[in-house]
Amino acid sequence: MVNVVTCAVVVLLLVVGAGLGVRALFWLLIPARSCRHESTQDDATHIQSAAILYMGSEPDAGCPDVRDLVVSGILNKSRPTRDRWGHRFVVECRGDDVRVRSAGPDGLLATADDVHV
Repeated sequence: MVNVVTCAVVVLLLVVGAGLGVRALFWLLIPARSCRHESTQDDATHIQSAAILYMGSEPDAGCPDVRDLVVSGILNKSRPTRDRWGHRFVVECRGDDVRVRSAGPDGLLATADDVHV
């Protein structure tokens, strides 16, 4: 009888421990997701600044893509040219308004998880 009770207690502790472990893992992953979002937004802001400089120095060139910014030397080669999920940044220009968009975690543009500046 003692062995059955001991086994039941051990199983109960393992189940509770596993549940706490999953919850702890969940809470650890949320900050990582937030850090990716913030880092992508910072990288997009750098690309946006570079695109504005590019358009000021190359007025007839039109809206640049990230490759144009790197080739011209305006965007440092050491700066990320993809978002934190590995997707390309998209530079959009409308007149003097320059926006930079990341497809976000799902990899699809124009969805709710996009990161843009």
